[in-house]
Amino acid sequence: MATQMGMRVRQGDVPMAYVKPGLTEVKYMRQSRRFEEGDILIGYQEEREMDNLMQALREKYGVKDLGEINWFLGICIRLDFAQGITTLDQSQFAEEILRRFGMEDRSPRKTPIDKGVILYRRSPDEESAGDVPHRQAVGALLYLARVTRPDIAYVAAHAADPSKEH
Repeated sequence: MATQMGMRVRQGDVPMAYVKPGLTEVKYMRQSRRFEEGDILIGYQEEREMDNLMQALREKYGVKDLGEINWFLGICIRLDFAQGITTLDQSQFAEEILRRFGMEDRSPRKTPIDKGVILYRRSPDEESAGDVPHRQAVGALLYLARVTRPDIAYVAAHAADPSKEH
């Protein structure tokens, strides 16, 4: 939407945003290493107004100005105003998933499944996929599917009892 409207997008970080509410008692928690901090995105057209807004946010909430958007929630974002195109890229996250599940040496494909392949529920006489952490892999892939790769969602249909075909 920002690209279509010719707006630039700046990113800010609110330090410890999710642990700052007005608590009266002492709380202890361990934050997951995958937990994103309180990042904010702001679309703007006037640079001076944006600078004033970021200054006010910095003074009131300690917001750190991260500059023009290029990375957000594990997504590389490129804005091409001349062409009016926004590109979202999660290839780094996809490569991390491949490493996590020991598949980084597999041959790359343009699509997640060969054309014409239809996956069915595993029959009792068919060999199981065994100890492959299929559900965990599907869960990681679903984030890709929801954001930039809806074609990957097809693999989720048989997460409970996959065969070797899956």
